[in-house]
Amino acid sequence: MRRILVATDGSSDGDRALDFAVALTRDAGGALMVVNVSDELSQEDVKALDQIESGLVDDMDNDVLERAKKYIEAQGGPAVDARVVYGQPVAGILEAAAAHAADLIVVGRRGRGQLAGLILGSVSQKLAGVSPCPVVIVP
Repeated sequence: MRRILVATDGSSDGDRALDFAVALTRDAGGALMVVNVSDELSQEDVKALDQIESGLVDDMDNDVLERAKKYIEAQGGPAVDARVVYGQPVAGILEAAAAHAADLIVVGRRGRGQLAGLILGSVSQKLAGVSPCPVVIVP
């Protein structure tokens, strides 16, 4: 496993997934990509913004990713490719994993939407069912 993608939303479960992915990447000597999926803008909105102001989307600040990058640096972790992905969480994570050519996806058991996860099914459960690569769900 040389290319690992970890998805985090800043929750405690997301932080545990980040810990696991950092340790695994460090032990394997691989590359790490950290993604945070934001469903605040639709894919069409993101494309329109990017056409209006080239690079605007890439420059958007994301506190979750900044905190993750600082944490990884403090742990002596590997260089990180950190990105915000817009849209539905499962689709966004899978698209990022494909773009990163990820060998493994690491996610927490639950994110911030615990009630919705109970009713609709969690992101981690959906990922495990549809991902073309292995998914580690960190408890």
